[in-house]
Amino acid sequence: ALEAKEQVDRLSPREKEILDLVFEGYTNKAVGKQTNISEKTVEKHRASIMRKLESQSIAGLIRRVTEARLLEWDRVL
Repeated sequence: ALEAKEQVDRLSPREKEILDLVFEGYTNKAVGKQTNISEKTVEKHRASIMRKLESQSIAGLIRRVTEARLLEWDRVL
């Protein structure tokens, strides 16, 4: 979980914004509308995020984010 948290922390603010929307289940098209960027730009950000979080799939990406967030929640409690 610590490694996942460190990886998420290294994302740019825009990547974190997009990651949050992906985590909530938004499609690339919906993320683009929410952030006022093209769907193609969203795809590029998602590819970068997946590379930085060492994920091969969306399921793996969600798992990494969940691990990172659980660590944050443990520190708050």
